Amino acid sequence: MVARVMNTRTACLVAAVQVLAGFVCAGSDITVYDAETIEAREQQLLESTVSNLPDVRAEVVRAVSYPALAPAWQPLDSNVYITLRECILWALERNLGLTISRYEPGIGWEKVRQQRSVFDPMFSMEFTWSGAKAPRVFKKTAPRGFSKTVVGNTRSDTIDWHGGIGGRFITGLEYGYRMGQSHTRVDEFGGLFNPSYRTYQEAYLTVPLLKNFGIDVNLAPVRIARNDWRISRVELDAAVQDLILEVTAAYWSLYYHREEAAAQEYTLQLAKELLKVNEAKVKVGMAAPLDVTQAKARIAAQEEQLLIARNAVRNAEDKLRALINFEMNELFLPRAMRRIQYHLVPLEKPVIVDMTHDEPTLIEQALQNQQVIAVAKLRMQNAREQLKVAKNQLLPEVNMIGSLGFEGVGDDYGHAYGDQWRGEHPRWSLGVEVSLPLFYNEPIAAYRQAKYASRQAELTIEQVRHTVAINVRTALRNVETNRKRIDATREAARFAREQLAAEQEKFKVGQSTTFDVLYYQDQLATALKNEIKALTDWRISLTQLYRTIGRAAAEYQIQIDEYLSVPASVTPRVVDAIWR
Repeated sequence: MVARVMNTRTACLVAAVQVLAGFVCAGSDITVYDAETIEAREQQLLESTVSNLPDVRAEVVRAVSYPALAPAWQPLDSNVYITLRECILWALERNLGLTISRYEPGIGWEKVRQQRSVFDPMFSMEFTWSGAKAPRVFKKTAPRGFSKTVVGNTRSDTIDWHGGIGGRFITGLEYGYRMGQSHTRVDEFGGLFNPSYRTYQEAYLTVPLLKNFGIDVNLAPVRIARNDWRISRVELDAAVQDLILEVTAAYWSLYYHREEAAAQEYTLQLAKELLKVNEAKVKVGMAAPLDVTQAKARIAAQEEQLLIARNAVRNAEDKLRALINFEMNELFLPRAMRRIQYHLVPLEKPVIVDMTHDEPTLIEQALQNQQVIAVAKLRMQNAREQLKVAKNQLLPEVNMIGSLGFEGVGDDYGHAYGDQWRGEHPRWSLGVEVSLPLFYNEPIAAYRQAKYASRQAELTIEQVRHTVAINVRTALRNVETNRKRIDATREAARFAREQLAAEQEKFKVGQSTTFDVLYYQDQLATALKNEIKALTDWRISLTQLYRTIGRAAAEYQIQIDEYLSVPASVTPRVVDAIWR
């Protein structure tokens, strides 16, 4: 995205200095426009606006900007004119909070893989070497027939190797296969083979018959993790929608504060003109010095309000700057190192468009698109999966176990394996194991908790539906009310301007007082601010309505598919259908 940087009529010298100095923003997001383009763009904006406010844009820029030619030790200021869509795209690209949230679906998908790993086969292997010197009592006989009892040692060495593979199916059946070999040597002949070589292989199964049996029970953790991953995707979508609303509110708030400062500047100029008139009348004896004092008091109050308005502009500018992450790193630099300070200026004005909204249709759209409803439904699915598991855990644990294996022995490994594969020494087992708690407190408590949580999840969906419907009605009323406020405040501003003009004419002929003129100036300032406030409130409430029905991004023609897709390295494949 490219931000448009243009200088106003009162800051044309800045643009000239930048061009003469060869100011180029290569590799950056800044584009400097020439004076003709700026004039054409500003004229287009002025012609497209529907507001009847006085054209005081140049005044407010002069009021809230630094001098065009600053000393060498001061940073050079430049106004960055940006549209609302550019701010939204910039925020989607750079906002740190949204960037952090984009990792949540990836984390959720890895949790799904982690739950699937329970069914992955596990390979194990063990290699050991052991030895011992066991005491041995024997008689030692001399050549002449003399004998005595002697305690000696019998040394034995054993080398064992065992390996196998095992795992669990999605039905709960546990399987395994293991094999191994051992080599034993004794320094005293004690058997048929010394050293002896032994081998074995064995397959075994554990089949749950009641507890932990079934696909639903064993796949419940995987399905819950998958739903959590889907929730993270939906919440990311909601975060995008919320950011669009937040950026829109900050954008139009900045517009309002700049126009408010313009209105303060306008009324300050009126107060100064009135002061000049009163001073001239005092000199010729047509007015009392009190009129000059009243005008000066009014100017002082207006200057205070103008300072407050300028500060509000800067605060609103910083809020928008933080949302779109615009030149934030420069805030950590010393002021002497900030050669250029950019000031964000809204390039758009609220354009009034008459719209017709059907309340039932909007509510239906909200019920289909609102992320909170999708999240509530996914949480209900998780609660039901947990209820299935808790219900299964009420059953006693009854497992059927069985194994079949073969052994072999010989004077080397070849003979031992040959003996094993001939099946001359089989071994087998078959049985049932049973375990159950004596009082069942823990499984019953877990089942009841899961049952209550499932019921809560069902009621939560209904509650969310009610909340969404109320929010749509509220947002729709706000749009309609603010639209009517625009017409009302516009008429009030027009009448206030006419009253002030009439009072000024009466003042010129001596039929009015300074106090009355100042009063109507104050009324005009209030009316102008009310009109600006109504315009911005209507624009923000319209975006709030779009957010309430879940299509804020679509209204600004923003595609956010790349925010919701799983990274290509972990995209589910065809085998993903097994886990559904």
